[in-house]
Amino acid sequence: ADGYGNARVHHFSSSGALLESWGEPGTGPGRFNLPHGVAVAPDGRVFVADRENDRVQIFSPTGEFLAEWTDVRRPTGIRIVRGLVYVSELAWLKGQRSFRRGVLAADEPGRVSIFDAQGNVITRWGGADREAPGYFVAPHTLCLDSRGDMYVGEVTHTFGVSRGGVREDAHTFQKFARL
Repeated sequence: ADGYGNARVHHFSSSGALLESWGEPGTGPGRFNLPHGVAVAPDGRVFVADRENDRVQIFSPTGEFLAEWTDVRRPTGIRIVRGLVYVSELAWLKGQRSFRRGVLAADEPGRVSIFDAQGNVITRWGGADREAPGYFVAPHTLCLDSRGDMYVGEVTHTFGVSRGGVREDAHTFQKFARL
């Protein structure tokens, strides 16, 4: 995902040769406003966290737009494991402007959502007490290990400490054990 400059997704060969690119700035299908994370499903579909458009876009392996999921907020990271799609989501603060939803009337805390392969929410968590264990200041990436335990990395200083929203020692990394 080339989100901080070109609003594009690039597909490379295993040897590093550029095979193709797609996307451009915008809000329509196949357009991006800060593509942030990418995951490839076992069937080859490419899931892109279109962060500032509050959606996950889904493409064929060659970049053909297939679908979008809009039941997310500022998605940053995506992982697909055992048929489930895990998405880390940044918070929106009251008064900030979403390109898709306009000016936010209330805070919407960061969270993690788990979807089935069709985009139905299985579970999600996060809440207003951002510094409490199990909640999030600014979830930015996630991964899962072979046991199914999940690790969430946050950009706590950039999105929390530097803006006076959380303490300097607020968590930046959390592990969630699969039960």
